[in-house]
Amino acid sequence: MTENISLCLKTTQINASTDFNDYYNKVVSTSKGQISNNRTTYTWYNVNLRNLLGPIYNKYDKFNISLNSLSTGMQSSTGVLYPFERQLQVKIYGFQWLSSYNQATQNNDSNKVIKLIQLSSDAASADSLQFNEEFFTFLKGSDTVDITINLHTVDYDTNATPTSYNYLLPHMIFNFNIQGVK
Repeated sequence: MTENISLCLKTTQINASTDFNDYYNKVVSTSKGQISNNRTTYTWYNVNLRNLLGPIYNKYDKFNISLNSLSTGMQSSTGVLYPFERQLQVKIYGFQWLSSYNQATQNNDSNKVIKLIQLSSDAASADSLQFNEEFFTFLKGSDTVDITINLHTVDYDTNATPTSYNYLLPHMIFNFNIQGVK
């Protein structure tokens, strides 16, 4: 039987403001983390893997992680400016990936693309996406890590650059499953 650990990262854990203007062209930092790049980069500070993984932390040297679901809050009352800004790569930084080869640089990259998503471009809507398990392996390293999620556009492989706070992404919840690897 596989031991599963759940990790839930919520952007509201960093800053709970629902005022889109609070994030437009600003870096919002708290003791819990940082939201930047117009709500497309989120960093949770000091995630304690030893506490999170509990008894399986000492059992394994490698772990598999899978993004199981992603849910968003309500978008602003204005629809998205460009549809390509809702077709996104979910990239994670902060784990010691077993492999994260980047063909463009021909090296391993610290950012790992773990999902490709398409969020609704309708005004005043929310998304709830469920995924099939697709695991990515990371090695046990430091007990405490900062976990960053970057949402890069598929078209340009960069953070979106909205022209108004009305076009920002809403708050999000990322639910992960983690398992030890024998």
